[in-house]
Parts: sequence; structure tokens; C-alpha cells
Amino acid sequence: MIEGELCTNSNFNKMNTIEIENFIFGFSEELEFLPEGLPDPVLQISFEAETPWILKEDPED
Repeated sequence: MIEGELCTNSNFNKMNTIEIENFIFGFSEELEFLPEGLPDPVLQISFEAETPWILKEDPED
């Protein structure tokens, strides 16, 4: 179990997230996209994925 400050959209950073390979995860009490009537307590996981973008052509062309 990891303990620490929950992340929010405004403070999503390396101090309150965990990085595993190309993914960054954080937990938040700021809830988005939940259906009405969902019982409390709810914890939301936020994540970022860093994926390489490889194009056959130069995007400037």
C-alpha cells in the first residue's frame, strides 16, 4: 500500500503519483464521469500513458 497525498487535476505530479514503466497512476477524490446515485465512498484512479508516436512520414510534410 502506498501512502501519501491524493492527486488532483491541478497537482498531478511525481510527488503524489507512482510511475510503472510508461504509465503514471494517481488516486483522487475529485470524481469525473460517474453515474448519478453512485454510493460513497468512491476513489478515482487517474493515469497517464506515454506511448511513442512513430510515423512513416515527417509530420511537417
